[in-house]
Amino acid sequence: MSDEDAYKKAKELFVSGHNGTTVGEVALVLSILSTSLWFYSELVFVIEKMGLLGKSKLQKTLTLLVIEFATLVLPILLSFTLTEFTLPMTRPWSLYHPTRCVSCFPLRVVVFAAGAVVLGSLSRRHSSDAEKKAALKDKLSLLMAREKPAVTCFRAQMMICTCVAILAVDFQIFPRRFAKTETFGVSLMDSGVGLFIMSSALTSAYARGSTGDKRASSTFSLRSIWNFFRPMIPVLVLGVIRYITVKKVNYQEHVTEYGVHWNFYFTLASLYFTFSVLALFGPYATSIPVALLILVGYQFGLTNYGIEDFIFHAPRVDLFSQNREGIFSLCGYLPLYLLSVAVGQVIFSSANTASRQQVRSDRYIVATLFMIGFTAWGLTHLTTKHVTQPSRRLINIPYVGWILWQGVLVLTTHSAYQHISLSPRVPIIFSGISRNQLFVFLIANLITGAVNLSMQTIYAPTHVGMAIMALYM
Repeated sequence: MSDEDAYKKAKELFVSGHNGTTVGEVALVLSILSTSLWFYSELVFVIEKMGLLGKSKLQKTLTLLVIEFATLVLPILLSFTLTEFTLPMTRPWSLYHPTRCVSCFPLRVVVFAAGAVVLGSLSRRHSSDAEKKAALKDKLSLLMAREKPAVTCFRAQMMICTCVAILAVDFQIFPRRFAKTETFGVSLMDSGVGLFIMSSALTSAYARGSTGDKRASSTFSLRSIWNFFRPMIPVLVLGVIRYITVKKVNYQEHVTEYGVHWNFYFTLASLYFTFSVLALFGPYATSIPVALLILVGYQFGLTNYGIEDFIFHAPRVDLFSQNREGIFSLCGYLPLYLLSVAVGQVIFSSANTASRQQVRSDRYIVATLFMIGFTAWGLTHLTTKHVTQPSRRLINIPYVGWILWQGVLVLTTHSAYQHISLSPRVPIIFSGISRNQLFVFLIANLITGAVNLSMQTIYAPTHVGMAIMALYM
């Protein structure tokens, strides 16, 4: 075996066979998303009030970008890599000085939340009535826009998390419990693919309610056919390019993730196609009852008809069995997509609300999201206890419930912060990433591939890994 093949094998083992962590730890890690966003908004409002952003538009933009990186991007990077620190437990009467590892997550969350509360209190105390009215007017204008700030920030943060994880996992700085699980369990990276699907569904035309009568239209033309296939073509092309590139450069592969030939781009293309076909049959075909029916039927097949055993243990003898993980995962991703569209419809339901009703509407949205999250948590808890464990490879009922709960939890806290904050805002970085998700994901994959081909990442020391990740971001 050549050195190249030996390293490839070591790399595959490095990212395989993990058991994950707990649902609580994943939620705690991702709680930094809302607290850092709240802190950022309050900090920028105070800095702007003090006149420290700069005089020219360019100065303001550059200052905001620096603040955004320091308060929004860097905390995600640190939460994914520097997860704990060693605390000495010294005893003056003893020569033995034990140590204890302490998690950094609660400390980071508390610091950002406390900072946001302090800055928010200062800004309200030292703002005149005219300034408060102007801030409220800007806030209502932001909340009434078609681009819902909670969704925009959620989509951008999910993409940043994905970009951090896909490269960091190849270094030792990334805790192995955060890497993708092999069969059952939950981890930070397990949540990534599901939350990516959810973020895509939240801004679909069906979630926004902007499809008009297209679903009921039976007139076929070249234009309608093009509109049908247009969302699928870019991701399908990227999937083919990725497959050819991976095989060409002998890049390491985790076959049990999607299969021999399948990849995430093929999953997205297939998901868009399946959803579009269902949408042709009217709104009931993409409703919550249909999503639950598909999900329950799929879980019944996993448990009682040997599909689970086939996915985990069957030999790869033909094209179908070689790509069984990717193919069967669609039976779980489709219900997740349908349910996420329903969540998006709740959020965008206030798009045309009058300004005097906006505050009341936002309270309703927060309350509704809370109830959806509570229901999803209950589904996850009950099915995990009485049916099976969550599995990213299977995309089973507990996994779908967990992803829906985790995503709605972030959306709820985002919406709540925007309701109580005097001056919520959408960061420049988030706005750009949300509008160009596929392009950002492609660039992140290219850089990840280039880094892995240029160095042996799994043997890189901590300081090298952190330096590369900082430059990468």
